[in-house]
Amino acid sequence: MHLPTFSLAIFTVATLISAGPIEPLPGTTPEKADGFYASRFEDDGSATLMEFIPLTDTMNNTTSSTILDTRTIEARSSAVTCENAILNRNDLISAWNCLIWTMTPSKTMEKNYVYHCKSASVVAYACSYSKNTLNPVIIQTTLTTVSNTCGGVQAGYQRCKKDCGVTDMTIGRNYNGAAFCFKDFYGS
Repeated sequence: MHLPTFSLAIFTVATLISAGPIEPLPGTTPEKADGFYASRFEDDGSATLMEFIPLTDTMNNTTSSTILDTRTIEARSSAVTCENAILNRNDLISAWNCLIWTMTPSKTMEKNYVYHCKSASVVAYACSYSKNTLNPVIIQTTLTTVSNTCGGVQAGYQRCKKDCGVTDMTIGRNYNGAAFCFKDFYGS
């Protein structure tokens, strides 16, 4: 009576062993190392990686972000968009802190530059649509505004145009594998 079940199990295991590597789903990207990435988005849709710092090198700082567990209501001058994803809290804290640390004391971002930090399942990012100077206070304030609007660990971003302390950029967080900043940009 158990022979057909046993035979099916052996057939399934044999099939899995001989199947070879599984290709990623369309629209996903291969796994990249955790850390800070500085990229330039080109007119042809490609991206050029200009700098990489491993995540462990960005964590040698005492800066720490605070993530609120509940939403709060306050007036905002720029749009916040909440994405339909709940993020891993520890990965979000690491990515958020990485982005803050790499902006210390400040960095100038040219037009079409993307700075992002990946920590396992989460990406925190800043996308520049014109020349901007970014610092830890702007990152902390903007990501806190996203938390206040969307909830502590929900994905989302704030589009800032002549407010948030910058000229024209988007600052946010999402799950690793989601497009951000530019159409079909999944990180360098």
